[in-house]
Amino acid sequence: MTILLTILRKAIFLLTLIFIAVALFSLTVGQSLNYEFANNNLSSNFYDIIMTGLPVAIMLTLVGTIKMKNKRTNNIAIAVGTISASIISFFAIVNIMFSVGFVVIENEAVLFRKKDNPIL
Repeated sequence: MTILLTILRKAIFLLTLIFIAVALFSLTVGQSLNYEFANNNLSSNFYDIIMTGLPVAIMLTLVGTIKMKNKRTNNIAIAVGTISASIISFFAIVNIMFSVGFVVIENEAVLFRKKDNPIL
């Protein structure tokens, strides 16, 4: 394998590991921190990228884990495990999207004023 391809494989593997670490941190510990995005649109874009990119990033770790020096059975086990983890993360993210996206908030009273009739 050429040096350029080796560097590219290692860079892809390292970037996917960093992406997975940021995703897991922001979906777990980051939710309990008191910091928020200043722009709601930026927050939405960030979580959209995290939610759609996590299964893809897990699949891209195959670039660094499957090696020619490993036995064929080890490579098959690594591939099956990684693909299974990617599928599980996809369904977990879909579950999160539907549980958070369709939250029903019930209040005793909704306070607002109509612009055309401020008395009501």
